[in-house]
Amino acid sequence: MELPIHLIEASNKPFVQMVQNIYPSYFSSLRIPISAIVDVANQIEVDGTHVGELHELWQFPSDHLPIGAQIDDFRVVSWNVLNNAYMSWVYEDSQGLIGSQITELDVAVNEFGLTQRDCLVIDMLNEMIDNSNDILALQECGTAFLDELETRLPSHWQIVMSKPNAKDQNVILYNTHQFTYIPDKSTISFDAYPCQVGRPMMNIAFEKKDGSTIRIFNSHVPGNPDLPGRNEYAQYVNEQMREDELTIALGDMNFEREEMRDAFIGAGVLDFELYSPYRTNIDPDTKRSKAIDHILVTGNKSSRALDSKEILENLDNTITLLY
Repeated sequence: MELPIHLIEASNKPFVQMVQNIYPSYFSSLRIPISAIVDVANQIEVDGTHVGELHELWQFPSDHLPIGAQIDDFRVVSWNVLNNAYMSWVYEDSQGLIGSQITELDVAVNEFGLTQRDCLVIDMLNEMIDNSNDILALQECGTAFLDELETRLPSHWQIVMSKPNAKDQNVILYNTHQFTYIPDKSTISFDAYPCQVGRPMMNIAFEKKDGSTIRIFNSHVPGNPDLPGRNEYAQYVNEQMREDELTIALGDMNFEREEMRDAFIGAGVLDFELYSPYRTNIDPDTKRSKAIDHILVTGNKSSRALDSKEILENLDNTITLLY
């Protein structure tokens, strides 16, 4: 059996481990260690896989998959949950997802527009919380979804919103047993993207129990390749980060790992780890899978990408469709 090792990109050991579980006989026949395979794969340019139209095979409630990272003694997850306001893109079938769980659960359950899909996303967020993840950064959150989410979070979890009552916004959920939100050191910028003024950038500070500060930048980067959105994101992070703080920049960045890596380096962010542990989305023009959700970490002592099972137990089932 030919294993698609050439599709593995840097910082992708969780995917290697997943494939090892899927193809145990293949790996047992190899006479070289997995670490060597990863080292070789990290040298090879990745061009995505043509996945075609998956339709009913896509049994997941968003067109993006969540990713996560262990950073020192806590865990962070980033996920674009797909706002109901953008369901028209799905029904146009540009990504080949009509008939998937996304459209099958697009059924309203109340007069405010909450859907069965929204409820499943909330169930999954609570599973992430049960899996000891401490901060959940979300993109594309609708009003009805957030109203329901607030009622179903554990009592020791809070939400920081980018713009209360907005129809589409980014939010950060956090465990108050581990972190204290610092409003005076936080801001929501609506001019971080000169190419698209009004798009929010969350610049949120939290204090850990040991008194140290972490700063999280959560945003949905403008995806037009003719606009400098990715460079503006990187420039904002570089201008706002502080030497005495642990910095995390994450979100749906709409560009592949190497493009974002180059943007951060070009902006002057030099000492960092960039985690893109597996492919998370389907390109609507080419029907190729791509990794456009990332987590940058700098100022920490140690970090690693989370294995998919540390986020959601059955996430592997959907990841494999993208390879």
